Amino acid sequence: RSPIISTNGSVATSQPLASSIGLQILTKGGNAADAAIAISAALMVTEPCSCGLGGDMFSLYFDANAESKYGDSNVKAINGSGRCPGKLTLDVVKKTFQKQHGNNENDNDEVTVDANAFKKSVHSVTVPGTAYGLETFYNAHASKKFTFAELFEPAAKLAEEGFPIAPITSRAWKAGLENDIKKWLDDGDYVPLSIDGSGRAPDAGEIMKNPELAK
Repeated sequence: RSPIISTNGSVATSQPLASSIGLQILTKGGNAADAAIAISAALMVTEPCSCGLGGDMFSLYFDANAESKYGDSNVKAINGSGRCPGKLTLDVVKKTFQKQHGNNENDNDEVTVDANAFKKSVHSVTVPGTAYGLETFYNAHASKKFTFAELFEPAAKLAEEGFPIAPITSRAWKAGLENDIKKWLDDGDYVPLSIDGSGRAPDAGEIMKNPELAK
């Protein structure tokens, strides 16, 4: 493929709609941080099977105009990974997911954690770090030409008015509903992120709306 060459910035994402939103922000005078926040919000809407407001965020930001405080590097990192639930101590994990090794009750059994059982439980879910991570990123690097809310508005419009689903996204969306969402629900329950609320994932080319996320 030929390289993309430009004079005022470039945007590359897995979703054309998200890329176009980033370009709009740059065209209006925003910096790379502004565009990244708006793009991240758009990807939460158009590709929730890969990233979302309930997940994590990580950033590496290079500021060409800043004086380096760390040798020759002007790259700053933000770790927006989710924290462990406050009451989930190691003792709770060992007690809830213990796997014993030994032949009888008189053995000095070694209690270890059943990792597979833990991974499939609600206890393995971290406290979402995306929202605070993006806010921290905004405060540290954004141009402040836009408010935090204004950078989310293009994504909110997509969620409210709807957007077409790409083929690869459709396949990942279907897998996500089956493997990560529906298994926690009972028959007849409302299924979020589905076309009709009953669990059907959007097909390629179908228009998907998410008014709940838009709010």
